[in-house]
Amino acid sequence: MNEMKEIELRSIVLDEDIQARYQLDMIVVGEYAAAMKDGAQFPPVVVFFDGSTYWLADGFHRVTAARDYAGLMVFPAELHHGTKRDAQWWALGANRDYGLRRNSADLKKIAQRIYFDPEWFGKGQSEIARHTMIPRQTLSRWFAEFASCSVGRSKPPATAQPTRSTRRTSVSGRLYRCPSPNRNRCRRGLLGRNQHRLSRLRCGADTLKITKQ
Repeated sequence: MNEMKEIELRSIVLDEDIQARYQLDMIVVGEYAAAMKDGAQFPPVVVFFDGSTYWLADGFHRVTAARDYAGLMVFPAELHHGTKRDAQWWALGANRDYGLRRNSADLKKIAQRIYFDPEWFGKGQSEIARHTMIPRQTLSRWFAEFASCSVGRSKPPATAQPTRSTRRTSVSGRLYRCPSPNRNRCRRGLLGRNQHRLSRLRCGADTLKITKQ
């Protein structure tokens, strides 16, 4: 059961593995701190307690402002009993409807964190979109982008073995097929109707110099 209580700020752990934003906005932190010094009341932060540690899940700007700049000792919190892992998942859906609006860099970081976590990614795009409030179309586009990166969810493809037919590109941009990197002749089936003479033939090179007869 969740409970509301004031927690000593020095006891709350701000962990970068939980922080879902791309970075803190220090201008906002300064504005929050000034308002706190003037007596403004802020909504409770969200904290998960695993029996020994208070993990901050929502409220990084507020806690930073209160503890480091406003000189406050305690802060109201919505206390959940759970692990750091629970706090991480909660943080991915924080600030959906209130607080400092998330920008595109924040949302992409959230999507990236989910994509590279097998458990979270396995929840499916419908559940991910519901929890994060990121449109499914945006999630699909970003997931496709992450998949195309050199570091992806799956293992990188094995190095291709040499085959009897490889492609080479001429300086003119035309593609030519070579029967083998070790042969010293190229087929000219892709040259079209024009007759060409290969004045420099290097099947193992990346380019072939072409001259017309």
